Amino acid sequence: MSRDFAVTVILPTYNRADILPRAIRCIVDQTFQDWQLIVANDGGEDVGSIVESFQDPRIHYLNLEHRGKGATLNSALKEVSTEFIAYMDDDDELFPEHLETLYRVAKEKKSGFVFSDTWRTCVDKTTGKVLNEVVENDMDATPEMLRVKNYINHKQILHSKALADAVGGYDEELPILIDYDFIRRIALLEAPIHVRKITGRHYLLMEGREVTSITGLWTRNPELCGKALLRIFGKNPADMMFMYKNGVSAIDRIEKLSREKKVIPPHPILSPPRNALQRLAMFYADHGFRQTVRRIINEFL
Repeated sequence: MSRDFAVTVILPTYNRADILPRAIRCIVDQTFQDWQLIVANDGGEDVGSIVESFQDPRIHYLNLEHRGKGATLNSALKEVSTEFIAYMDDDDELFPEHLETLYRVAKEKKSGFVFSDTWRTCVDKTTGKVLNEVVENDMDATPEMLRVKNYINHKQILHSKALADAVGGYDEELPILIDYDFIRRIALLEAPIHVRKITGRHYLLMEGREVTSITGLWTRNPELCGKALLRIFGKNPADMMFMYKNGVSAIDRIEKLSREKKVIPPHPILSPPRNALQRLAMFYADHGFRQTVRRIINEFL
């Protein structure tokens, strides 16, 4: 694809033909117009006609076989020849000034990695009613912070193609946390610059208290999430030890506070926990967390 543009936006999609036009429109309506867009279909229903309906030569369509989000993003990355890369999710929203804001800061600061803030908007899946809305990312995330937790929404980043090439793209074996793993690896090469401006909205569709999207796997399938975390941190044994030492230290502090405040009941059935600290301490106790982590670390290393 042409090098004449400043930014390539990658939009992976899978069986969301009903909301894909809105996602594409978010890019078309940007105040910054020096972009090209790659709509990468991960083997879902063919949405070529939706792409063509915009009649914009800057929009390109990749109709791929179904191999997962990581493979889809990597296929799109292979088509990129611009200096910078940005992203869009098919179920989220970017505000018109998003690209202009990030690109300006990247050029002014001569940075290969910038990100902005986003609203996290919970919506009832049945009624469409907005349940609540908070700022999801508003911290100056450092590489050290990103070693253990993600503080950046994937669609809110803009990075150089050189960084993506340097880390080898996305991990196609990860079933979840694909975005975090990628952000984490590029942050370890170049510290991100935080642009303190909300330029997008991350929608979470809710059924009762449960998130229906991939984010909801944290509660629906914690084992899958745990295995993904092991793969991410296992890429560097030092990171595994860092997680272990800090995790055990945190548990020790929680247990100490629990003893001091006498919040652990003598019998969990007769005296159910009544506060967050108590529930957390009991969770660790019930699951033998410290012993489990030690066993996993020993087996892994």
